[in-house]
Amino acid sequence: MNPSNKSKRNKHKLYKSILNITTFVVAILFLIGMSIYIITSSKAEEKVENKTISQHSIKDTFSLEKEGVSKPLPPSDFIEEEVEVEKIKENPKTIKAVATAYTAFCDTGCIGVTKTGYDVSNTVYYEDKRVIAVDPKVIPLHSIVEVTYGDEWFKAVALDTGGDIKNTRIDILVKTKERAYEFGRRDVEVTILKNGDEL
Repeated sequence: MNPSNKSKRNKHKLYKSILNITTFVVAILFLIGMSIYIITSSKAEEKVENKTISQHSIKDTFSLEKEGVSKPLPPSDFIEEEVEVEKIKENPKTIKAVATAYTAFCDTGCIGVTKTGYDVSNTVYYEDKRVIAVDPKVIPLHSIVEVTYGDEWFKAVALDTGGDIKNTRIDILVKTKERAYEFGRRDVEVTILKNGDEL
């Protein structure tokens, strides 16, 4: 055999081997890339799903039929929030209190802005929770609480104070004086879900 032809055949075999190896490496890299893409996409979808659930879980857990004071919605509407609250309630602080009601504007110094600077001139809610006035020595400002009386309950945020609001008395912000008179004075239980001093 001609040495020149033999050399060409050897080179051809070498090139073919290199091509096969290159093809194999590219295939491996492609598979690795696809695996990484699938895992990344799966995690991204999981994050989006978790975010959606989290946003749903902070929905208000009571209807507004009686200006925010009513029986809770069916459990299926707030399962995740219920679980979260149960963790908080491991050692809750429950206070027996007397509740009254007040309006954003009054003759005794109500100016439509709470002690914490929140404008309540057009609302009685803060992030879907009722606004209440408290004695900060008993219930720290910014605390999230659950107010219960009879079969009814609602969540509220302690954003205000008042000259007559001392010790275990709370004042619930309502829209009208008529509603305040209708509410009158009621014995309630106040459970601190999140302590304002710890937020």
